[in-house]
Amino acid sequence: MTQIQALYFDGQGTKIIVNEQESLRITTYTVEVLLKPDGIPDQPWKGIVGKPGRNFNIWLRQDGGIYHCFHTESSDHEAVPDTNDGAAQGPLGGITPNQWHHVAITNDGRVAKTYINGQLHQTHQIDSPLVVDETPLYIGCNLDAANNHYFKGALSEIRIWNKVRTEAEIQANLLGQLTGQEEGLVAYYPFNEGQGSEIHDRTGQTTPGEITGTVTWIESDLNIGSENSPTPTDPQDTPPSYNSPPMMDVPHGTILKNQSNGYVLDVLKGEAKSGSMVWGYAPNDSLSQKWEITPEGLIKSQLGEWVLDLQDIPGFEWAKKVVLNPINGHQTQQWIVSDRGIIVNQSNNFALAMVEKDGIQAVVAYPVSDPKPNEQWVLVE
Repeated sequence: MTQIQALYFDGQGTKIIVNEQESLRITTYTVEVLLKPDGIPDQPWKGIVGKPGRNFNIWLRQDGGIYHCFHTESSDHEAVPDTNDGAAQGPLGGITPNQWHHVAITNDGRVAKTYINGQLHQTHQIDSPLVVDETPLYIGCNLDAANNHYFKGALSEIRIWNKVRTEAEIQANLLGQLTGQEEGLVAYYPFNEGQGSEIHDRTGQTTPGEITGTVTWIESDLNIGSENSPTPTDPQDTPPSYNSPPMMDVPHGTILKNQSNGYVLDVLKGEAKSGSMVWGYAPNDSLSQKWEITPEGLIKSQLGEWVLDLQDIPGFEWAKKVVLNPINGHQTQQWIVSDRGIIVNQSNNFALAMVEKDGIQAVVAYPVSDPKPNEQWVLVE
């Protein structure tokens, strides 16, 4: 479970305005936001984030679709088809009320795209250059006029980039917070103030945004498989959301079993000491094969206060060694478990995988890409 801070918009006048900024005059962009609508919108359109004119607009439709609109030399209302149009018609392309979703839009002046929960839903070819409008940034209201079409629900983690992020990059960090120093990030509003009537840009490139109307700061748990989580909208056809939060209420003595061969995570020779290697062996009910997953995402051995840790293998870029080390709170000891059993390290988005080595199954970590059988695990008691 991942807990985030957010701002609740009452749908009656709560909005945010960030004054016009040079850093937001961009003709190539990615914009991301976490949103949770409170019920079905009471109007055909609700503004989420964007600039009048229109630059990098995200609108929520009453039918649950996402409308991605922008300004070109040929039209100030050019748009990607709604995510409820065409092949994406119905719930496969829409936003479900009372659930958290991750929305991302990208545009390089040639192709514009819309993603929901890390999955590409619509693409649009552009025939004329983008136009930059020197206008404020609006959040949670009419993106043209600011005084109506107020969004009702919660927003968090608004990120604006001056580059197109790939699908893999979007998937890799749906929920995890950023530092604000990432390359190409020109504005980042994590909504973690918790008080006051301003939001602050963690990149330091824009002035604070002013919140008007009712200000309600909230904390919300994002939990995979619940109404709170941004899960893939079509689990039969889409890859896992790699940055899903860890599963909760995992009983002590859980076995992490690889789906490709039935082998389980095992501390080499049943030892629990700093630097113990972790391999995969056939289940034999030993303590060295039993684990606990804590709320912080620690995969903890039942042998003692030891957790899975990643270490670089000198000279190897293709894999990272998985060892057992004392708990020290480092990100290389913090993991997430997707809804499809992909176990991913939070420091670098490497996924645990089983590989054959010297006649036994070694456990290493590879960059998350297309899901493979040796990267998929199941938790059993």
